[in-house]
Amino acid sequence: MDRLFNRSAFSKKTQNGSQIVTGFLHLYNAIPYSFTKQYIKLLRVISGHLSMAIENTRLQEELRSQAIRDPLTGLYNRRYMEESLNQRINEARRSNTLLQVVMCDIDFFKKFNDDFSHAAGDLVLVQLAKIFKELFRGSDISCRYGGEEFVFILPGVTPRVVIDRIHDLQEKISQLKLQHKGQPLPYITMSFGLSSLPANDDRLVTLDTLLNNADTALHVVKNGGKNGINIYGHEEIIKD
Repeated sequence: MDRLFNRSAFSKKTQNGSQIVTGFLHLYNAIPYSFTKQYIKLLRVISGHLSMAIENTRLQEELRSQAIRDPLTGLYNRRYMEESLNQRINEARRSNTLLQVVMCDIDFFKKFNDDFSHAAGDLVLVQLAKIFKELFRGSDISCRYGGEEFVFILPGVTPRVVIDRIHDLQEKISQLKLQHKGQPLPYITMSFGLSSLPANDDRLVTLDTLLNNADTALHVVKNGGKNGINIYGHEEIIKD
């Protein structure tokens, strides 16, 4: 038995006037030649509406991504991090689980930019962001806090787990071999400060407290030789 299929492509116009196919609408009827000209015309109208809906959804997603992502590194920005950290704090309290916050920065980065240019510095930031995305879990949040500073939010893990992960990160960073305009760039190191929201938190620790504690721990490392890890409230600087 002959069967009739009909299909219509969704498309959008580009700036130069060409058409880009975004999808297909495929109709099937077991009755031969049952699609009249009116059906086909309606199909084209529906396809046009679907195309606009898909494009509008894509644009909304793109705008949202631009609003919450750092344009250089693709990491989350500070605004998104603060919103997410408040959510993670509330979730940790409800479930009586741990929450870890890490603040870190690149050692001697101002001198690096002065010696090798800001373009070389941007290259370092982009490569570090790629490492962060590889090492951290989907439930973790990696954020460019500003300049060469980053914040990581890690729910449901102990400080020991975070320290092990930072050691893995330091190992990856030590293996970076970067060049800019044919010139080899020096090896990069980073310093890390760690603060914790304990399970069964009865002090109602806030976002600002966690970030300030992580920043305080980071400065312990910066003032103690850099390239290490400090847990807030402890004097020890943990090295590799």
